[in-house]
Amino acid sequence: MLLTNALILALGNDATVLQQISWGGSVLSFIPDMVCKLVDYGETISGKQALWIFLEYVRSQMGIDKQQQIDRLRPLIDL
Repeated sequence: MLLTNALILALGNDATVLQQISWGGSVLSFIPDMVCKLVDYGETISGKQALWIFLEYVRSQMGIDKQQQIDRLRPLIDL
């Protein structure tokens, strides 16, 4: 439920990528599927990668140490 809300808040309720994500199953299968779908979706209207938009939202909800970990992912996402 928390991930669903975070995805909607980050990408918007009408983002078509949300319809492509398999919402059922275990967390162990959900997370890799979600990440792959966000990567495959690519850029949003804003020109940012969907995965990075999601991580920016998650980052805004975290402490400094986790924000720094997320920041280190940025170069990998913007390849």
